Amino acid sequence: GIREQPQFGVMMHNHFGCEVHAFDPSPISVAFYRQSQELQALKNYHFHNYGAGSRDGVVNLYEYNWGQVGIIQEPAYVNASNCNNGNCQIVYPGSDQKKFALDVKTLPAIMRELGHKYIDVIKVDVEGSEYTLMESMFDELGCPPCDQFTVEWHHFSNDPRYGAGSSPELNSLVTLMHRCGFRQFHHHLEGGWPTGEDKYIEMHMHNVRYNIVSFKKIQDHKYGFARPGKR
Repeated sequence: GIREQPQFGVMMHNHFGCEVHAFDPSPISVAFYRQSQELQALKNYHFHNYGAGSRDGVVNLYEYNWGQVGIIQEPAYVNASNCNNGNCQIVYPGSDQKKFALDVKTLPAIMRELGHKYIDVIKVDVEGSEYTLMESMFDELGCPPCDQFTVEWHHFSNDPRYGAGSSPELNSLVTLMHRCGFRQFHHHLEGGWPTGEDKYIEMHMHNVRYNIVSFKKIQDHKYGFARPGKR
């Protein structure tokens, strides 16, 4: 999604003349776009009030930080700092977490709707849904139908056997990207950055990390998409 930060898409539109499509079903983003005369005045900037996901239809998304929505439903946990004679308080954060029934579509469905066969840049920031979105993309399309793929990883851990550069949640997806002819050329921070939120520490999720990475297609693979004209 874009929340209230459309700068990347606006830059691609203004400086490179790109046709830009932004997707975000969160109420804060829908309201922001409707109030932004600047965005609505851009000829080739298009905002869609549904999300990108692993299936087509309505899904339950939950209140997340900074007014966003995400797939993450906060689980109950034991508050170890509030124990009395061996009995600890159980916290149920999900009971206060707002739930929204919102529309999402898969990448193939979005491409069919817009009449797109290939995309120059795909940028994914979907608050934890990137794993199922990418799995669906590989299942249905074989390979990402683009030249560049940028994604923000959420809530991953490090693999202590290999240090900061490795994660069991990410390794299989990165391997598939490599098989499709992509190579990572940028990461925001080696090993990502840890969460600073107390609730994850209280839930004993001490290794929750985030990172932003970009992949560039350097060769066409024998299966999946190839850029039109290359075959």
